[in-house]
This record gives sequence, C-alpha cells and structure tokens, in this order.
Amino acid sequence: MKKKIVAGSYERFVWAWDADLATGELSQSFSRPSHLGPIKCAAGWGGDLVTGGSDDTIHIFDVAANRDVGVAEGHRASVTALEFFGADATGKASHLFSASEDGTICVWDAGSWIHFKTMKGGNAGILDLSIHSSGKLAISVERHGGFRMWNLLRGRCSFKTKVARQASLVSFLPEKEHSYAMACGSAVEIHNAEDGKVFQTLDHDKPVLCMAPFHDELLCTGGEDCSVSVWDFRSGKTAHRIAAAHASRVKGVDRLGDSQLLVSASSDGTVKVWDLRVVSQAEDDGKPVPLMQADTRARLTCVVGFSAGVGKQALRWFSCDESHGWCALFRRIDAR
Repeated sequence: MKKKIVAGSYERFVWAWDADLATGELSQSFSRPSHLGPIKCAAGWGGDLVTGGSDDTIHIFDVAANRDVGVAEGHRASVTALEFFGADATGKASHLFSASEDGTICVWDAGSWIHFKTMKGGNAGILDLSIHSSGKLAISVERHGGFRMWNLLRGRCSFKTKVARQASLVSFLPEKEHSYAMACGSAVEIHNAEDGKVFQTLDHDKPVLCMAPFHDELLCTGGEDCSVSVWDFRSGKTAHRIAAAHASRVKGVDRLGDSQLLVSASSDGTVKVWDLRVVSQAEDDGKPVPLMQADTRARLTCVVGFSAGVGKQALRWFSCDESHGWCALFRRIDAR
C-alpha cells in the first residue's frame, strides 16, 4: 500500500510525495499552486486530498490520479480546518467537515462534493475542530477563547463557553476518545470529555503550533522550539523527543498511514519522515536521523500523511434523514 505525504505552503503551493518504505525515498508526485493565497490546512483520506486557503475556498485533488478535481465554495473567510469522516462500502470517506474564520462549519458529501449543511456559530472565527468517532458530536475552538460543542444529529451548536486560556488547536484523542487535547500557547491541556476538566498538562518551552494523535495513548506535537515530541498523554511524560528536528518552527505533524512513522513539516521548507523505533534507539546514542526527507524551499504551513486507497479506522457514516432536515447518524461500518 502506498503512503502519501502532502504539504501546503504560505506561497500557495501544494506538494505531494509517494513514500517508498522499502528504499527510504520520497518521490514527488506533483507540485502546483492551488489557492490564491496561503494554504491554511489540509486533509487526506484514501485517494482524496483537500486543502483550505485564505482565499475562502477548498481545493480538491485526486492524488491517486495526480489531478485536480475542483473547488468547493461555501465559506466567506479563510478555511482553517478540514476533517474527513466515515467510510462507505468501498473504503472512501463519506463526508468532509470544514471550519472557517467566518464562524461556520460546513458539511460536504465526499463523493459528489455537494454542500449539505452550514452550522453557524458566533462571530468569532473558528481556529480548529475535531469530530468524535461516534458521529454524534464535534468540538471547536474560536478566537477570543471560545469553545463549542456541536450536536451533529441536529446540526447545531449545543454548548458554548469561554476557556481560561486561548486555544488554537483541538483534537479528540485515542483510547476510545474519552478525552480531548487543546493547545493553549506553550501547553497542551488534556481534558476529560465527559466533564471538561483538565487531568493532564503537557508543558513545552515555546508555543505549540501543531499536534496530531498517534495511536494508543500517544500524541505528537511540534512548534516554535523546532522540535517534535511524542507524549504519553495519560502520564504526561515524553515518550520520544526529537530535539532540533528542523531548522525553523514545526508547522505540521501527522502519522503516516497506520505505520510507526511520523511525518513533520517546517517553515524551513523541509518535510521529514521519522521512524519512532529508530528514534527510540537513537535517543541514548545521539541525534536521530530522519528516514526520509525532501526540501521544497518554501514556508510550509501544514502536512498530512495517509495510505492511498484506505480509510484510517472504523467510523460511522452519515445519510440524509428528512426528519432532521440534513445528515443523521445511521450505523457503524467496520474497517476491513
């Protein structure tokens, strides 16, 4: 199964590579301008890739065929977060969620790219969102300290509050998703999903700019300190740390498919792939060496790693239900 890596940049270009784990080489699939301004976010599932930009649009690619699919327009400000969800019988994602600085979340059909629903929040821009694997709820963080919980069965905000510290990133975590993480400046707070209380704080030397769940009880982070850290979020301890992983701030981290590989992207223009098993061995002997790397000579803003042709995990899917007026949760599809 091919591993795909895609990175977006401030210079509005998007790059895609095929990662050959046997030879340890990254071969570039394509490189092209995809937006009228900086790329803010990206997401991939199977052969589908989407990028969100400061030009208020979502650009869609078929990375398996290395071609443009089109542009989705539904927001009136920069698109700040994208997340695929669900799986149909072929393993393709069923829906795409997008968040924007205009304070809205849009729901799209990931096959036809039809715009199903716009969920309106407040006037503050949404910085990030995360979808729970049950398909019943989502959480988002906003400018000025806003936090919202969304009822996806009814397609509306069900709870809102102000957090003590401004959060820029949010993500449900593994381990049955009983918790979620919020990046607040130089700390990542781990909250209990039932009562919202903080039960662990992961302190960094400088602001956290990116994070991604790995597997089991691990969370990857990167930021202004140019390092990449892998945390055991239950204990609050560092499982792995790659000091000076890049020459400049780390703007994106992600797991490469379902492997033990971690991909990171930086403002220095480089994308690097790390084998955590090798990193663990090198921590006592010296500085870890990336398994693969590529240089774009651009200011990278985000990165996504995935396996072409398969979904990430067993998830629920949506189907149209007239009784709710939009998408309602029907049933669970097991990963194959």
